[in-house]
Parts: sequence; C-alpha cells; structure tokens
Amino acid sequence: MLVKSKNRVDYGLQRVIVILFLLVLSFTSFFTYLEYNPLPSKAIFEVVFLFVILISFNRINKSALIYASLSLLYLLYAVYIFEFKEDVASLKDYFIAFKPFVYILILSMAIGKRVFSQSDIRRAFYFLCFVFLVKYIFWLIIGNTTRPGVFTENNFELMLPMMLFVSLLDNKKRVGLFRIFLLGTICLLSGSRSGLIVFLVVMYFTNFGYERIEKYLKVILLSIFVPAIMGLFIYRLGSMSIEEIDRVVFLSVFVSEISSWNFVEFLFGNPILTNLSIEGANRLSYYYLLFSDPEQSIAYSVVFHSFILRMIFDHGLMGLIFVLFFVFNSLSKSGYSINTILSIICIMLLNGLSVSSFSSVFFFMGMVILLMQDRGLTHRANS
Repeated sequence: MLVKSKNRVDYGLQRVIVILFLLVLSFTSFFTYLEYNPLPSKAIFEVVFLFVILISFNRINKSALIYASLSLLYLLYAVYIFEFKEDVASLKDYFIAFKPFVYILILSMAIGKRVFSQSDIRRAFYFLCFVFLVKYIFWLIIGNTTRPGVFTENNFELMLPMMLFVSLLDNKKRVGLFRIFLLGTICLLSGSRSGLIVFLVVMYFTNFGYERIEKYLKVILLSIFVPAIMGLFIYRLGSMSIEEIDRVVFLSVFVSEISSWNFVEFLFGNPILTNLSIEGANRLSYYYLLFSDPEQSIAYSVVFHSFILRMIFDHGLMGLIFVLFFVFNSLSKSGYSINTILSIICIMLLNGLSVSSFSSVFFFMGMVILLMQDRGLTHRANS
C-alpha cells in the first residue's frame, strides 16, 4: 500500500556529489575530440554512485532482500570456485561475468532512499542533453570519427538520458514536445543504430497526452526515424555482407558454442567460468584485446559484447530472468507505472542485444537515480 512519506531526510550532500562529478566530467570531455574523455569517466561514475548509495543506506527494503541475498550467495560461490580454478581466468574475467549480480546487490540498497527530486532529474536531463548535443555537433565537425561521445561510446551513454526521460514521463500528464525533439536529435547525431531503435520503442510506450494529435505525432516520429535507421544501417554496412556484421558474427559463434547444450545448461549456463572453444575464439580473434590469453586463444563471454548473449552463456536463461525480475520488481516497488517499467526493460534488452546494457555503469546510474527518486510516496513498513 502506498502512503505519503512522513519522514524526510536531507540528502543534500549526495546531490552535490553527483552534480559536481557530472559537471566536471562533462566539462573535461570538451578538451579532446580524439577520445571521449581524458578522465576515466566510467570508473569515476561507478565510485561516485556507489559512495552515494553507501552514505544513504540505513536498511534494505524487504522486497529487495531476496534478490540481494541470492546475489550475494551466488557471488560467494563464484569466489569459492575461483580459488580452485586452475586456468588463466583472471579476477577481471570473473568480475565482468558476475558484475550484474554485484550491481543487483548494490541497487538493492538504493530502493526507498529518496535522494533526488523530480526537479533534480529534470535539470539533469536537460543538462546532459545540452552537453551531448554540443559535444556531438563539435565532434562531427572536428572529430576523427563519425561516432561522437561525451563519457564513452554513445551506445552506452545514451541509456542515461533515455532513462531520465522515461522517469520524467511517469510524473507528467503531457510530454513536452521539445523534450522529445531534443532527445531524438541527439540520437540522430550519435549515429547509434541501437540508440535510434531504443528511442523509437520508448516513444511507442509513451502516452504523449495530446489526445487529438497523438497518432499523428507517432506517425511523424516513425517517418523520420525509420528511414534514418535504415539509412544508417546501409551506410554502416558499406560493402560488407550481412554475415560479416560483427553482431551477426557474435551470434553465430554463440549459437555454435551452445549447440550441444542440454536442458539444464540452457537454464543455468556453463560451469563457472567457462571459456569459448578454440574454434570460437579464433573466429573472434579480431577482438583479441578482450581475450584473457590471445596467444592461446582463450576468451570468455565478454568477447560476445551483447549482455543477453553473455548472461545466457555464463548464467543461463534463469540468470537473465533473475535480472529482469529484479528490474521489474524494484521499479514496481518504487511506485513506477507499468509503461515506465516496460520502457526501462526495453532499453535494457534492446541495448543488451548490442552491448553491455545492465552491466554498464550508465544503466546502473539510471537505475540508481530512478530508485532513489523522491516521489513523495513510500511503502508501508518498507515492504
């Protein structure tokens, strides 16, 4: 049952920390157009948001306790196995494979902590959109590639303004058309196919609040973005065949790797931590920088790039479903509408077809802000 929150805690310090680092890392990004940011922005953001959660934490939400407990047990089991594993898998390999469960453990501590106001999120959204817009334009004019970025590759960082946009939708009866135009323009400038597709899907779940012209608005968006996606796909394809597209190659190798799986393996994935076959690793040798041992062709699931493929390979369908249930349940307990929750899950899954999605610090940041938004509501008995 939802009731009005009575006890308010001042989280001014947390807001100041987040604002400060957003400002600093946005500012430093304009010093270079050969790389995304001269500072290690992803690592900094992870530390900052982890610190914000820790200094806000007092007790864990009861509904999140089961997810946190299961994640912790799974992580402890992985550490136990790591002690006895005699291959070249490094601690980094393990951390990447189990990072989603680390994030679940951390995010469980964020539920119910009312740190960010709606106005905080609105200002953050417009600030990020302004920074992305200006940097992307400058990059396309003077940069050395056609894929601009502020903090990192744009198919990662675009998740953050997308999630803030969705969060703001949940609190308004009518969507500002300028907000849609701004986000759509950034997605077009980014040159990210996944970003454009995610934008279209989010618009599909969006109720604009303009009853008479609702359908016309969506038709206009489709008429702009569908040709843009097709044109971008053709441009990026160049002289390659469909079979040569990197994501198609990843999928092909993945299918080959799991072709001999039984039912239990489909449910729970490979034993901890299983590397690709020599044949599979050789087919992906172009990405040798992601290998644990390039000379011996030893590579782990990170080489698939796609969050969905990595989750199924390492943790099976049950691992992927566990993450989906956590996202759904945590947002539901935070009071978000079903449309908002479905939009966030779509962002996660569509981005996860291409890159790291839930395992990315930018999805993590978005989830922290959504779960720690002060919506003026709480659940009775913190349940």
